[in-house]
Amino acid sequence: MTRSLRRLHIPASKIEAENELRKSGLNWSILRLPFVYGDKDGHLESVPEMLAGMKWHPAQKLSVLHHADIATAFEHALTGAMDGLVVNIADEAPLTIYEIAQIVGFAYESSSEPLSIHGRAIWTYRLLVASASSQRCRPSTKRFARAGSNQF
Repeated sequence: MTRSLRRLHIPASKIEAENELRKSGLNWSILRLPFVYGDKDGHLESVPEMLAGMKWHPAQKLSVLHHADIATAFEHALTGAMDGLVVNIADEAPLTIYEIAQIVGFAYESSSEPLSIHGRAIWTYRLLVASASSQRCRPSTKRFARAGSNQF
C-alpha cells in the first residue's frame, strides 16, 4: 500500500469504527484527541525537528493537549455528560510549529512564503475543534509552556 493510500486508510477506518459504534445500541461517546504531550515526556521536544525534516511550514498549526487535560475530559465523559456525542478535545487554541519550537528551544527556520496545503496557497488556516471547554474542561496553554521548558 502506498504512503498516500495508508494516510487515507487510517482516517477511513476510524470513521468506520465510529459509525459501527453509533449503530451498536450501546451507550457511547467518541472522544477525539490531538497531539498529546506530558511533562518532560519528550514529545514536545521531538515535534520541531521531525516536522522540519518533513518540510512543514512554520505557520502550520497543530492542535495539542496535555495528558492531565485528557484525564479531566475522560473523567467528565464518564459522568455521562458526553453520552451520544462526538467531541474533539484540544487545548484552547492550536499552536504554530514555530511557537512550539520556541517553547522547546529549537531553532526552526522562519519563512515569508504563504502557508500552503496540497500546493495551494492559503492566507489563514485554522483547525476547527470542538473545545472541551464547552463541557467545563479548561485546558491551559500555560501548562503547555511549562511542559516544554525546564521550569519544574
